[in-house]
Amino acid sequence: MKLEKFRLVNPGEGTAYEFPGFAMTIVVLVSSDDSDGQYSVFESIHEPGSGAPLHIHERQHESAYVVSGEFLIQKSNKPVQRVGPGTYLHFPMGLAHAFKCVGETTGKILFWMSPGGFEKFFATAAAKIGSGPPDMAVMTEIGKEYDSIIIGPPIAAAE
Repeated sequence: MKLEKFRLVNPGEGTAYEFPGFAMTIVVLVSSDDSDGQYSVFESIHEPGSGAPLHIHERQHESAYVVSGEFLIQKSNKPVQRVGPGTYLHFPMGLAHAFKCVGETTGKILFWMSPGGFEKFFATAAAKIGSGPPDMAVMTEIGKEYDSIIIGPPIAAAE
């Protein structure tokens, strides 16, 4: 099937999901519906200290570009690395990884997931958690449904 939708997302647009309990906001720029299921693109905006625990995607590749801020990145059991704006990362399916915003300022990462569909994780999480307190048990269950298997804790300390 040939995709014939043109997509333009201006600054401040996109579908935003606020997770104040996790100190993060997700803004979906391209959903799997927009890309014929091929990929999804979203901004992940984090206050210092927030991020994602060690997890894997068994069916999706994940690429990321650090737009602003400083982040700690962990892949598998390798040492944690500090990265900043302009850094590109690719986590092939099956590679365990985690990230954490560190430093003094809000950080933003642009994520590309292929194939698409992972944006539905955020829509479901927003519906179940909303602006309530962080609930890792709920996030873990939702993750199983959308190919985000949590296998370890968040990155512990700033390096």
